[in-house]
Amino acid sequence: MITMEQACGLYCSRYPTHRIKTVLDARDEWIISGADPNGGILLASPLLAFSKETGEARIFFPPDNVEKFLSAKVVLKE
Repeated sequence: MITMEQACGLYCSRYPTHRIKTVLDARDEWIISGADPNGGILLASPLLAFSKETGEARIFFPPDNVEKFLSAKVVLKE
């Protein structure tokens, strides 16, 4: 089981030039979006979802995951 902080660390290791903008709790996954570290502008990079059970990352494409996306809870927003 990974925590939100661990998922954020995994995100930062994949995208060291990004700043975390939003973290969503989607029951079994953490969904993370990034922003430019200087201006805070959302980037064109995909959302990443990290399995809470294994820490495995996958690209999270909202149109393919509408129900999960809409039911997710915002736990961090900058």
